[in-house]
Amino acid sequence: MFASVGAGVGAALLLELALRLVGYPSPQPRTYAGEHESRPSENFIADPELGWRMKPLTRFSYPTEGREHEYVADARGFRRAEQETATSSKRLAVLGDSFAWGAGVDFDETFAARTARELGTWRLSNWGMPGYGVDQIATTLRTRALAEKPDLVLVAIYAWDFQRSLSAYRDVEGMTKPVFEVADGELVPRTSDDTPSNALRWLDEHSYAFTAAKLASWRVAMQLPHGEWWSLNRAFVERMIDDCAAAGVKVAFVHVPTISWNAFPALGELCAARGVPWFDPAAEFPARPDGIYYASDKHLNAAGHAWLAERIVAWLSATKLGD
Repeated sequence: MFASVGAGVGAALLLELALRLVGYPSPQPRTYAGEHESRPSENFIADPELGWRMKPLTRFSYPTEGREHEYVADARGFRRAEQETATSSKRLAVLGDSFAWGAGVDFDETFAARTARELGTWRLSNWGMPGYGVDQIATTLRTRALAEKPDLVLVAIYAWDFQRSLSAYRDVEGMTKPVFEVADGELVPRTSDDTPSNALRWLDEHSYAFTAAKLASWRVAMQLPHGEWWSLNRAFVERMIDDCAAAGVKVAFVHVPTISWNAFPALGELCAARGVPWFDPAAEFPARPDGIYYASDKHLNAAGHAWLAERIVAWLSATKLGD
């Protein structure tokens, strides 16, 4: 027995050393309620419900791999076009993270804007925001988007949105956010009392092997759902479906694949079980198209947004959601 334990510890230490030499995956520790305070931001403001949003009625420029793009905020702190050009009375609400927001592209190049145009110049409200997790997307839907009574809600999910729901602080934006747990079937806010043991915290903050195991678990959960990563986000996805049903609004979900182009069958099965339309480009088109992502930034480029919008429009038309 002791020999087996010793061999296991030795193997773990060797793995840790090997990963440290390679430099991947470096620790990505989870953050907990009360650990951080939001820091001042030039372009974003703290929001007690959502975590953060753009500073209302402002604009700023930011380069992506040598290309400069301008980002304009409306009075609510969400990205908008320079001018409203839509003529249809129908309204499309798109929610998601930086992919929906359109990092690295002009507003009219985003898949959200292209989809609205190609559906027949629908009026678009883009509720995407950089760094948002599924929890923030769901809260944006409940507290902001549904108030406009859109004809269709399109929720764009990126796999990393699931991981973001677990943490109370986003270092890139420098902002804190509410975090939740599922207790007795209900979403309950976490507090500063909800922190793990010191040993687990140390592993999460320092161990490459622990990080590798965590990432592997999340990757498996995209196929075979398990753990808090899945159960917490499932609760938020189901809440979005329920909120739209209560408001009498059609909702559909789209998977925005990472550059590694992995499908997300577990989320598709959840949508199917709830009778909600689901579109996963990585499942429908197993070979990733060339030239649709920025090489180092990893966001969709303008060609990628155009490619995705074309497929979304075809899917919406086939399912009659675009009528």
